[in-house]
Amino acid sequence: MKIQVVRQACCSQDDQIGPLEMAFDVKPDCRLDEFLSVVQRSGFLQFSSSHSEMSCRFAGREVARVFSPYRLVGRKTRFAVAPETPVRDIPTRGVVEFDFDRPSTAVTAVGMDEARPPDSMLRRALRASLAVLLFVSGVLSVFALVVGLTFGFNLWRWDRPGVTVGWLVLVLLPLAVYRVVKNEPRSMRVLAVCAIVFWVPPLYVVGRAFE
Repeated sequence: MKIQVVRQACCSQDDQIGPLEMAFDVKPDCRLDEFLSVVQRSGFLQFSSSHSEMSCRFAGREVARVFSPYRLVGRKTRFAVAPETPVRDIPTRGVVEFDFDRPSTAVTAVGMDEARPPDSMLRRALRASLAVLLFVSGVLSVFALVVGLTFGFNLWRWDRPGVTVGWLVLVLLPLAVYRVVKNEPRSMRVLAVCAIVFWVPPLYVVGRAFE
């Protein structure tokens, strides 16, 4: 079965660079999630910073939402119908459309009672701020270790807690950054406090170095 897929351009130059239509050969037993995976891997869909999610419509009916693979916070495809539904069982009129628009309340993760609300601008801004804060904290921790090595501090003795905690920060920082990406709102405050606490060891070490 051949299905014609059309997409909306993500920017003014997009329609001049890549095709806006493409035909896909689909096997009779092809599932919806498999079909969307093939379309995404083909590179046919294009996203931009201001257009990072697309609605997939079969005969005008939204069946799923796909997200840009380049987002800082990755999101999996969300389905309005069961992902294992065969494509042949969904009326398509021969054309599948991908366009940028507001999320439909009909689209929800399978197994949930209601649609998951999209991230608010405030929450995304807070996540970005925490990511920057943790990055700066990590840079300061590396600086603390360099200062400690330069001034001959013993990195393995607890009588030099600033440098020792600096080591711990380097170990825990990747986990903290992962939590920023995957966290729930209730852990935002904890992450913010941890990020600020990470600044203490570098400041302590630098102060000891220049006594």
